[in-house]
Amino acid sequence: MRSLIDPNPDRTERLDPLMKNARAVPVSLKREIFKRDNAQCSFVSDDAVRCTEKHHLEFDHIILFGIGGKTTKNNLRLLCSGHNKHICEITFGAWQRN
Repeated sequence: MRSLIDPNPDRTERLDPLMKNARAVPVSLKREIFKRDNAQCSFVSDDAVRCTEKHHLEFDHIILFGIGGKTTKNNLRLLCSGHNKHICEITFGAWQRN
């Protein structure tokens, strides 16, 4: 079986088709998304204000990976940890601590 980890980072674009069905985001794709999203959270509020957070950024699948969302440029975005949690709570409900 061919490994999905390539020791030569210059060849990662050849691995991208294999990674489309994997949850992990290849480094080359991470770079594209950071550039596209201006290394900033991409969350936009209901009143059209974009979050300005540039720290604690996480990659988020817009169409959830668990329901078939692919690891592609068009299905990934940067969210700060707070907005990623917010989206999860909207989608799955608030976590109940006992």
